[in-house]
Amino acid sequence: KNLDGLTQLDLAGSLVGKATRWLASVNTQYNPAFGLVNFTRDTLGGAVNLGSTELRGKSLKVLAGSIPAIWGVARELSTNGASGKWSALYRQFVEDGGQTGYMDNFRDPNERALAIEKEIKALGRAKLSPSRAAHFALDLLEGFNTTLENAVRVSAYSAALDQGVSREEAARLGRELT
Repeated sequence: KNLDGLTQLDLAGSLVGKATRWLASVNTQYNPAFGLVNFTRDTLGGAVNLGSTELRGKSLKVLAGSIPAIWGVARELSTNGASGKWSALYRQFVEDGGQTGYMDNFRDPNERALAIEKEIKALGRAKLSPSRAAHFALDLLEGFNTTLENAVRVSAYSAALDQGVSREEAARLGRELT
């Protein structure tokens, strides 16, 4: 019944899948240029898309909030439980289901921050190896792109909450904005 052929096909598919995921990651989450282009596209696209939401006419407020949101998201990703309005809003945005992305379905920002802190401490205690340095650099790039990707969304989430929109609906609005 040629069951061995199926096993070999599964193995080949697994290897191709890993290679495909690696190429996708290198071209997106591990690419700083992608983050900057994506931020520009999300900012401009988000401003246009606001016209069809409860935030019609609030584009300037959302765009102005994007800059402090960048700092708040970055602080939240780099520390465990950062303080400040925008860090708390990002944390709440994630809890309410506002953040998208394959990797983010499986990790929350506090777990990521703990892992980064652990790596930094390990780098301080042990000799720097190429593998450790590469993982640290990739984690930083992933955090950079996550920060830029979510800044406009968190700002829209904040503006929606200020309008009296429910947390769940505000998270949906932010998630689907870009």
